[in-house]
Amino acid sequence: MTARTAHTATLLPNGRVLVVGGTTGANALASAELYDSTTKTWSEAGNLNTARFAHTAILLPNGKVLVVGGGHSANVHASAELYDPAINHWSNTVGSLITARYNHTATLLPNGKVLVVGGRDSGNGALFASELYDPASNIWSSASDDVFPDTRYGHTATLLPNGKVLVAGGRNILWLSSTVLYNPSNQTWSAIPNMNAPRSGFTATLLPNGQVLAAGGLKAEGSLSTTDDRYDPMINTWISGSGLSTGRYFHTATLLPNGKVLVAGGYDDSSAPVSYPASAESYDSGLGFVTFRRPTLNAVDSLTAGSGQTLSLTGTLLTGDSEASGGSTSSSANNQPVIQLRRLDNNAEVSVLPAGSSATSFISRPLGLLAAGQYRLTAFSNGIPSVSRLASVLAPALTISPSLLPAGTYNSSYNQTLSGAGGTASYAFSVLSGSLPAGMALSPGGQLTGTPSETGYFNFTAQAADSTAGIGPFSGQQSYTLLVNALTPGAPTLLKLVPGIGQMRVLFTPPADTGAPLIYTVSCTGTDGTHTGTGGSSPITVTLLTNNVSYSCSVKATNSAATGASSDIMVKVARPTDLTPILMLLLD
Repeated sequence: MTARTAHTATLLPNGRVLVVGGTTGANALASAELYDSTTKTWSEAGNLNTARFAHTAILLPNGKVLVVGGGHSANVHASAELYDPAINHWSNTVGSLITARYNHTATLLPNGKVLVVGGRDSGNGALFASELYDPASNIWSSASDDVFPDTRYGHTATLLPNGKVLVAGGRNILWLSSTVLYNPSNQTWSAIPNMNAPRSGFTATLLPNGQVLAAGGLKAEGSLSTTDDRYDPMINTWISGSGLSTGRYFHTATLLPNGKVLVAGGYDDSSAPVSYPASAESYDSGLGFVTFRRPTLNAVDSLTAGSGQTLSLTGTLLTGDSEASGGSTSSSANNQPVIQLRRLDNNAEVSVLPAGSSATSFISRPLGLLAAGQYRLTAFSNGIPSVSRLASVLAPALTISPSLLPAGTYNSSYNQTLSGAGGTASYAFSVLSGSLPAGMALSPGGQLTGTPSETGYFNFTAQAADSTAGIGPFSGQQSYTLLVNALTPGAPTLLKLVPGIGQMRVLFTPPADTGAPLIYTVSCTGTDGTHTGTGGSSPITVTLLTNNVSYSCSVKATNSAATGASSDIMVKVARPTDLTPILMLLLD
C-alpha cells in the first residue's frame, strides 16, 4: 500500500508476509503491511514505534518478529521493537542495542538468542562490535569477550548446520575476503581461511549438503565480481566455482526445492550508464545424482513446536537401492532415509532419523526440540535429496479455561481461577488488552479476584504464557466479557409526607449504594385507588389526589439488577382541615 525500499520482508508462521519500514528516498517509514497469499491482498500491520530503514527483522521461535536498529534521516537507531502477529501490535519493550547501527546482520541462533554483527554507525563508519539479544531475559550483551575480527558492513552471516555462524566478506575502507566463525557454545570468534576473492553486497546460500555458496558482489569500487566460492565446513576451505555469467551485486539468491540456486537481478555500476540486469541464472550445487533415483515426498502435515512428537511421511524411493553411503551428513548409513528440516528464516537444521521406513513411507524417532516457523523438508536416500516440501511448525495451541466468566456483583467479593492447557506447565497469566473493573486484578497464577467497585460490562483479553524453555515461552489468549451486576436495592426510609391540595409530597432517605442509578416509585393508595409518582431523588410529588381523602404512601427503588423492597407506610390526608370557617371569620 506504500512504496518503499530498504525494508524487510518476513515470512510468518501463519503463511503471511510481514513487510516493515524502509524509505521513500526522502523519509524513513514507520508503516508495516501484511501480504496474504491466499487472498492476494495487502493489509495494514500497524506502525512501528520508530520509523527506520536498513534494519533487520528476525522471526523468533515464539512467532513474534524482532526488528533491530536501522536509520532515519541523519540518525542511526539503537532501538529494537517486537511485532506480535496474534494481536497485530508493536511494542518497544525489548530494550536497545549497546551500539546503534544499520546495514548490519542479525542471525537467530539454535539457542533462541539473536546475534547482531557489524554494520555502520551515524558517521557511516564500519563497526567492530557484535552483540547478542536474549529473548528470555530481554537483555542485550556483548557477543564475546573477543573483539570482532574486522569492522565490516555489506557482509553476510550464515548459520551452519553445526550451530556456528559464518561471517564473510563485506567492506570497511577496503573490500574484504576475510571470513570468521562465531561459536555460540563458548561465545568465541575464530578466523578461518579467506574467500578466494574480496566481495561485498554479495549473497551467501546454505546448500543442502551443508556448504555455503558465496556469489557475485563488488570486489572494488566500480568493479564487479563474477566469481563464486563454496565454503566446505567439513574441510574448512573455500572452493572456487565456475563463476556467474553476469556480474552483479545487491542481487538475490534463492535455494529452490530441487537443490539448485536461482540468482536474479542486481545492480551494475561498473560502467556508465548504471544498469540493472534483468537476467537470472541457476547454480547446480553439484550433489551428483541421477534424477530417476531421486526420492519424492508427498504433502507434509504441520507439526507442533516442542519435542517428543514423531514425523510421518509418504512418497516414493524413500529407501535406497544400496546400503553404501558416505561423504555428507545428509547421507544415510543404511538404506533408510535421513530427513532434513531446515528453517527458512535462519537455516537452522535438524536431521530426523527413522524409527522405520519403506520405499513409500517413513516414521521418525521422537523429534528433538523444534522451534515454531516455516521449514524446508528434504528426504535424503543414500545421499540423494528429494525435491523439498514446505513444512509448518506451529506454536502450540494454548487455551485458557473457562471460556466464559460468571457474573460478579458490585461491592461483593469475586474469585475465579483461570487455567491453561496445550503448553508446558506452569502458566503465567496477564491482562493483554482491555480493562478489568476497578477493584479487581488477575494474578500471575491465574486468580481473578477482588471486590468490584463499578458495574457494567468489561471487555478484556487474558494471556497465558507457558514454561517452554529455549524456544518459548508460547502464549495463548482468551477474550472475556465480565458482567458486574448492581446490588438489589434496599428499602428507602420514609421521612415525611407533606400533603397539599390534590397532591402529596413524599420525602425519604435513599438505600445504601448499589453501584447503579436508582429510580424511585412512590405509591399512595386511598379510597379512590392508587396513585404513583417517579423520580431519581427525594422528594417526589404524587398528584391527582382527592382532597380530604386519607392516603397510605410508600416508596421503593429500582436499578438495573432488580426492584427492591418497599419502605414503611405513612398515612396522611391529601388536603388539610377545611379552611372555609376561617375565611368567613376574616370577612366578618
